[in-house]
Amino acid sequence: MSGPGSTTTAARSAAAPPPRRPTGNSRLRALGAALIAVLAVGVGILLVNLLHNPKSGAQPPTASRASTAAPVTSATPRATASAHPTSATSSARPSASSPRPTTQPPAGSGAVAPVVILNDSKIEGLADAASGPVKDAGFTVDRVGGYISTYNVPVTTVFYEDDLKAAAQNLQQRVSGIVKIEPIAGTDIKLYEPGKLILVVTRDFPTPAP
Repeated sequence: MSGPGSTTTAARSAAAPPPRRPTGNSRLRALGAALIAVLAVGVGILLVNLLHNPKSGAQPPTASRASTAAPVTSATPRATASAHPTSATSSARPSASSPRPTTQPPAGSGAVAPVVILNDSKIEGLADAASGPVKDAGFTVDRVGGYISTYNVPVTTVFYEDDLKAAAQNLQQRVSGIVKIEPIAGTDIKLYEPGKLILVVTRDFPTPAP
């Protein structure tokens, strides 16, 4: 007969089921759960980086605010340019009170004398053409004609008596093309007429356009 201790041991062994070995399905479930946990952690890290990264897509709202503020600053130069239209217009207009420079004194002022105009060129009508500027200068043309003399007159010259030098200078200043003035004394000009200036025009004298 067995004792009470052996009966208790046998009863325990009969009551406790044998340990189960893990099957293949349980292993797959555990592996899937681990993968899901790893993926969840990775997605969480990625979201945190996207939300806190300054180079991510969080900047477009700032850029849009800057672009909307740009037209306000660009309108400032236009307002500044149009703030003083009166000063710009006044500076562009010449002053009405400033006198205009004159190239010659008004006709009729200064010493004058009657003028005889002689043509010493082969240009027909040159003496008549020269009478216009002489009259415009305020002088009286006594007559015009041809110049025939052995005295060489290379350029347009006014010959004058001693007491008519001021009138000769005045005529030279007023009529363009008169190169020089010269005393008539000592020349062999045959057409000497007392009290008159002798204007001998040569081919270099500028004639007005017809």
